[in-house]
Amino acid sequence: ASIFLYGQHQIGKTSLLKNLIALFGKPQQVVALFIDLQGIAIAGNNITGFFENVLAYQIQSNAKQYYQIDLPKFTITNDPYIDFNAWLDEIQQAYLKDKVLILLLDEFSKLNAVIQENESQFDHGRLDDMLRFWIQNRDNFQFVVSSQRKIDVKSWSSLVNSIEAVPISYLTEAEAKQLIEAPVKDFALQYESAATEEILRLTRRHPALIKYLCKEIIALKNTQNIEQRFLANLQDVLVSIPKVLETAMAVLSTNEARFKESGQQVLRYIAQQNKPIDLQTLKIQAFDDLEENLELAEQLAILEKTEDKYQFQVELLRLYFAQQKN
Repeated sequence: ASIFLYGQHQIGKTSLLKNLIALFGKPQQVVALFIDLQGIAIAGNNITGFFENVLAYQIQSNAKQYYQIDLPKFTITNDPYIDFNAWLDEIQQAYLKDKVLILLLDEFSKLNAVIQENESQFDHGRLDDMLRFWIQNRDNFQFVVSSQRKIDVKSWSSLVNSIEAVPISYLTEAEAKQLIEAPVKDFALQYESAATEEILRLTRRHPALIKYLCKEIIALKNTQNIEQRFLANLQDVLVSIPKVLETAMAVLSTNEARFKESGQQVLRYIAQQNKPIDLQTLKIQAFDDLEENLELAEQLAILEKTEDKYQFQVELLRLYFAQQKN
């Protein structure tokens, strides 16, 4: 079955898609091709560019790179939808034969954004119907789609009825502890239990944030005397927090950039209170577009609502917003 993976920024969706290629192994009964939709605004801001410069180009290049399969060049002669469908027929029948073709579409929300900005260049309904048709009627063909929010496929009414939504969330405690304490074989650095527990508390077992924080701890330990170097304690973790708030910008500032200034003000206020905040208290502050921003923050798994109060899911992210100036 085709699958829609969703989860917060850098939780591991892209890594999972790429690891699927290795997971299927050799000899291949499956050809899994990674399609990065991040560059669609440059290469495919119309339906012709989408099929030619995004889908077909990456299908060809990745089939060559990972499977040593030379596919024919895709060319548009008349209707891009019809031409691309015929090209898929050709490559499946003549080049892939009985192999299952899986297209791994990463950053699906980028496609949504480009379609919204270039509505006249896309027939969204037709593209939606075509994706569903491929899943339901094309032999040996499936999608794995990823995006940050479950709502990112809401406008794809045909597609959403043909795929299964699967959330990607935080690591289990055992997985997180392994990432901290034994990231590689024979890892020399040991952690006191209080240090490990503080890392778990600060990151809520978010894999990317664990990696960033542990990298700073290792860098700190490398500056210490040899007697201290191979055992990390709670103080080492606490000293590393200011540094990781600077170096983990790929996670932290990207979440900030999802919001306009009105949303950033809401998040800064909640972060600086350092406690769960109810909606009435937030309304008193007279924030613009308050409920819209709270909804977005929940969709992005930045905030969570418990007992009618809002709070940050991840402590490191709260600390990042708390230090930002109003």
